[in-house]
Amino acid sequence: MYSEVCAELSLRCTCAAYYCTTPGQGIVSTFGKLVRSQVASSVYFAARSVVFLSLSAALLPQANAVSDKVLDLRRCDYSGKDLSGKTLAGALLSDTDMSNTNLREAVLTKSYGVGAILSGADLTNAVVDRVDFSRAKLNGAKFVNAVVTGTTFEGADLSESVWEDALIGNEDVKRLCSNPTLTGESRFQVGCRGK
Repeated sequence: MYSEVCAELSLRCTCAAYYCTTPGQGIVSTFGKLVRSQVASSVYFAARSVVFLSLSAALLPQANAVSDKVLDLRRCDYSGKDLSGKTLAGALLSDTDMSNTNLREAVLTKSYGVGAILSGADLTNAVVDRVDFSRAKLNGAKFVNAVVTGTTFEGADLSESVWEDALIGNEDVKRLCSNPTLTGESRFQVGCRGK
């Protein structure tokens, strides 16, 4: 595993795909070669024909709520970190550990979070639009007053999740209510009818 220092956020993540040095030192690939120097506060480098960015670069101009670069956070560890207000639109979050992470007012539009771990994460006032949370661990996650539309929760663990005052699309309500791990008060908050 390699480490990336996300300069602006002062976060450490362990990622299998690459290694990124500290600000001003340039960017080093998994093979130890200098790939490209740091440009402003954004960290860019190419690996396997995909451009990766640090979270500091996630606030680039966007069309259709998706960054023009790939934000690859797969297998990273952001557990317990403060990512409130960050734009993670289009981010690759597969197998990322964001347990107990502050994601208040974060924008996750079109993110790919298959198998992500968001146990106990706070997504209060977040925009969760067209996100794939298949097989994700969302137990104890708080979606208070969040906007949830077009999102997939197939096979996700939604036990003890909180949905108070969340704005949830009609089709999303149907999908959420069909998840057997959504029980008790959570079902009532989502708007499930019946059991």
